[in-house]
Parts: sequence; structure tokens; C-alpha cells
Amino acid sequence: MKLRHHVIITTSITLLLFILALVVALFGMQTTKNRFQQFIEVDQALLNEETTMYAQGLQMGQALRNIVMEPSDQVAYRNLDNAAQIFENALEQARQIAHADPKSLQRLAAIASIRQRHIEEQERVKSILQNQPAAIRAVRENETPVWREMRALLIESINEHRENVAVMGQEMQALSQTILSLSLLLGVIGLIVSAGLMTWLAQHILRLIGGDPAEALQVTSAIAKGDFTQTITLRPGDQNSLLAAMNTMQNNLIDMASRMQQTAESIDTAAHEISLGNVDLSARTESQAAGLEETAAAMEELTSTVRLNADNAHEANRLAAQAADKATQGGQAVAQA
Repeated sequence: MKLRHHVIITTSITLLLFILALVVALFGMQTTKNRFQQFIEVDQALLNEETTMYAQGLQMGQALRNIVMEPSDQVAYRNLDNAAQIFENALEQARQIAHADPKSLQRLAAIASIRQRHIEEQERVKSILQNQPAAIRAVRENETPVWREMRALLIESINEHRENVAVMGQEMQALSQTILSLSLLLGVIGLIVSAGLMTWLAQHILRLIGGDPAEALQVTSAIAKGDFTQTITLRPGDQNSLLAAMNTMQNNLIDMASRMQQTAESIDTAAHEISLGNVDLSARTESQAAGLEETAAAMEELTSTVRLNADNAHEANRLAAQAADKATQGGQAVAQA
């Protein structure tokens, strides 16, 4: 596998671990956000509305008592009406908030039913205000017990939702702590794995190079300049690293340079011998040329002599022919005589 692939794999594993830690952290934050949003929009909101109903119930009871004590107290009437209206609004708002909670809806329905009886008792008290003792007795014996019944449900619901809020807070805190711990754990694991991978990658690179990269660069530069005297220190058993290959290359270059020097010396000796042979050959050639010149001169002289002899022979033949003709003519003359 190439070094580039090792680097890519190492970097990818490190990034994946940190991305995983980030995803866990973001998931935890989103989960906590959703739980907190539910806590604010449902549990805490429902608790606030029930607390409002409880407070307005107390306000209605106090206003009704003020009306019984002073039937002409218009402020008490307004306080009673305002408290009743706020109570109804809070009850309706609580129903909307608890639309997905059957238990809360059932309790709110019971509160609404009791509230109708409570309104009837309040109206009965207001109808007998002229008889204050009877009105006081109606408040004590009829209106107050109905309120206490409704108050018991409100207190039960408020306490339950307070417990839910406390439990929710603890759960959110525990969830946040768990997510934080998990994110930190993944981060630490990522750091450890990254450190291990980086260490492994560094050792792998050093094994490939065979030593420090600066040393390899120095040796390479020296060999490139023709300096084959570098001392290359190799690790025990190192035969496949870059420095081992460079050490082998340097030794081969030294051996090749030595053989080339020996060859050059042999060529120089042979050239010197060839030069001496050329000088001797030149002298012999000159001697042979002189002999050839003498031979050529003798040949020319011989040729002249031969040519002269030929001419003389030709002349002798001519003279002999003439003598023969004359002899023939003399013989014919003798015969005729």
C-alpha cells in the first residue's frame, strides 16, 4: 500500500472519530433542547396554570367573604368576577396544554365539574346576602367544602407536576451529563486513536526511509553531487528502506566507478601500445616505400633494357630478311646464268 493511502486512511479514521463525537454532542444537545422545550411548554406551563387556578380560587373565596361582610362593597364584586374569569381562562389554557395527557385531562374535567358546583354555591350565597347569618352559614357549610374539594384536586395536580418538573430536571441533568461524558469519552478515544495512528504512521515513514528524513536528504544531495564517501547508518536488519537502497546504490556506484577507472587505465595502456605500434609501422612503411622506389627504378631500367633489346632484335630480323632476299636474288641470278 502506498504512503498516500496510509495517510488518507489514518486521517479518515481520525476525522470519523471526531465527527462521531460531534454527532453525539449535537444529538445530545438536540435531545436536551426537545426535552427542555417540552418541559417549558407542557409541564411548567401546566403547573403555572394550575397555580393560577389555585390562587384565583383563594381570591374568589376572600372576595365572597368580603361581599358577605359588606354586601355593598363593589370592589369585592369586581374582584370576585375578575378572579372567576382568570380561573376560567387558566382552566381552558390548561386543557389545551394537556391535550395529549389523558390523566391531566381527566383531572381538569373533574375540576371543571366541581367549579360548576362552586359557581352555583357562590350564586346561592349572593342571593341570600340580606340574611347575613344564613349567607355566612352557606359559605361555611356549602361553598367552602366545594372549594376544598376543588382545592384538593388542584393541590394534588400541582404537587404531581412539581414532582414531574423535579424529575424532569434531574433527567435532563443526567442526560446532559451522560451526553457530555460520552462526548468526552469519544473525544479522548479519538485523541488516543489519533495519537496511536500518528505514531504508527511516523514509525512507518521512518521504516520506509530508514532514518531521519533530513539524513536521507543530506545523503541524496551528496550522492547527486558525486560524493560517494557518505557513511550511511542503517538499523539492524534494514534491507528495504530508502537509506538501505541508497547505501546499496552508493556501493554499486563506487564499484562501477572503480571498474570504469580500471577500464580507462587499460584503454590508456592499449592506446600507448597502439601508438608505439603506429610509430614502428610508420618506420617500416617508410623503409618499404624506399625499397619500392628502388625496385621501381630497377624495373624502369629493366624495362628500358628489354625495350632496347627488342628494338635490336627487330632490327636484326629486318637485316636478316634483307640478307635473305639478297641471297635469293643472287641464287636466281646464278641459276639464270
